Amino acid sequence: MHYNVLTRELGKQNVLDGTGRKPLHLTATPRCGFLRRHRVGGDMLATGIFERIHVRFYNNNDDNCDEYNEEEWDKWAAAFPSTRIYLGLPASPEASKEGYLYPKRLYYGVLPVVQMAANYGGVMLWDRYYDKRSSYSSYVKRWA
Repeated sequence: MHYNVLTRELGKQNVLDGTGRKPLHLTATPRCGFLRRHRVGGDMLATGIFERIHVRFYNNNDDNCDEYNEEEWDKWAAAFPSTRIYLGLPASPEASKEGYLYPKRLYYGVLPVVQMAANYGGVMLWDRYYDKRSSYSSYVKRWA
């Protein structure tokens, strides 16, 4: 796996065009336990080229990462201060066996904490099919 090389090459191509826009927007969606298993974010994320990291707090099969965990969130926010960090959640209990947060818990317990991070970017939902069925994003987009 040479994702760090690919990331750097894509980053070299990602220069502003004539309209002042970048042609590529690099994002990553790692499992939340990634930082514990790889040295400080791994080579790929450590390149600093990613604009957004969607930390996946569901379907991880990791200790402390099958649902939102404040300690893990804080590690991600601290490890990549110049990158927007998104809270990755399933859009319904059917979308994932673990990680679903009922709207009341998300609003009162989780969002006030994650929004304190200077590099908080928002909430990423998995997946659109289940979101259409649950309308979870209708709550999240008002709060996030």
